[in-house]
Amino acid sequence: MALGADLLMNLALGHTCVIYDFSNKRQVPRALWQGMELARYVLERVWFDREYQVDARMRPYFRQVFKELPERTLRHLAYFRKFLATECINLVLVGDRTIHDGDYKWYKTQLHEEEKAC
Repeated sequence: MALGADLLMNLALGHTCVIYDFSNKRQVPRALWQGMELARYVLERVWFDREYQVDARMRPYFRQVFKELPERTLRHLAYFRKFLATECINLVLVGDRTIHDGDYKWYKTQLHEEEKAC
């Protein structure tokens, strides 16, 4: 599980972090519904010692992956626990199907418009 230090620090500080992922194959990309939800599950366990409620079909898989995480990974995630300034993980996942796969100019425009709205 490779989560960047900047993402982990921002989540630990309670900042809202938005992950965008669009796919031309699925309504919601696997990176979001499985990958980032797994990340949230693991962080809930490591930082708050509680089990994040996921879809019942995914629960056994997430539990197994958590058990198999290398000690080094768990220590890396636990390092950020000392900076916690929140009781929840403010992770927002935004994904959808797109016809603009590979059209980075279009995505750049969308991201700039999103920034202007804030």
